[in-house]
Amino acid sequence: MNINNSTPSGKKRTANDAEISPVSSRILSTSITEMFTSIINSLINKSTTHNDPELQQFADQMKSFTSLFDSINQSIEKQFNQFDIKLNEKLDRLKLPQVTNDEYTKSVQHEIAEKERARSFVVSGIAEAHFPQSTQRNDYDYGKICELLDFLDIEAKPVTVYRMGAKGNRPRLTKVVMPASLFQRLVIKNSRALRHHPNAYVRQNIFIRPSLTKEQREKTELQQKQVKYLNTKKNIYCIYAGKISIKSIADERGRRPKPQAVSDVELQKLLIEFDANTIPINPRRGVQNGDGINFSMDVEEEDM
Repeated sequence: MNINNSTPSGKKRTANDAEISPVSSRILSTSITEMFTSIINSLINKSTTHNDPELQQFADQMKSFTSLFDSINQSIEKQFNQFDIKLNEKLDRLKLPQVTNDEYTKSVQHEIAEKERARSFVVSGIAEAHFPQSTQRNDYDYGKICELLDFLDIEAKPVTVYRMGAKGNRPRLTKVVMPASLFQRLVIKNSRALRHHPNAYVRQNIFIRPSLTKEQREKTELQQKQVKYLNTKKNIYCIYAGKISIKSIADERGRRPKPQAVSDVELQKLLIEFDANTIPINPRRGVQNGDGINFSMDVEEEDM
């Protein structure tokens, strides 16, 4: 006999090959109800074998518990299933959509630009200085903006003041960034006071509006043309809060209510013969200070 051939190889079982111990297997595979049923059957067999009435009575009492445990098991299982469903729903809602780095970068840039735009406004008509140094020219612009803010009673200094676009025959637009959007809104609200400025040049040439996107500028210019067209027929229209509205009339106490917006249906009827290409507008002056968005852009506004 070849002893080497009959000797076991001694290969160890892997974790996957190993079986759960018999005790663990019984615990995992046996429910509470099955355990009680097994105990009751054992009691019945013993009571029959030993002819013990008390043991038989105890076994009968134990039988009544089986239905109770069945009901409890079903209730627990139902609650666990409901919890599992709700948990999965919440996990699905928490899953964030997958975005690329470029999409995320664009989203962040857009959010930053919108926050700065909400703090910014644009001024037209401020004459440009001719100092030799650029910082001197910028200081001049900053000082002129501060003069306007003093007149408009704005208790905040600009964060940034700069000219937009290339130099030309007329003054470039001036963009102003305020510390918070609150001050920008106050500037726009109080800009109607420029109509009563003691300096005639300011009254006739200085106009203020919010910082706008390209789409907003195009919409504003179209609205200005529509208002100009409507006012050739009946001079009662203006732009208020971004909508074409009917001018309000002051009461006997001098109080003027807010202009009433024209409905889309009525506006469509009024503009049935409107042609934007035949209505010229002054790109600097537009409507008036304090009428909301009041003049269009003649240069592209940068998206900061």
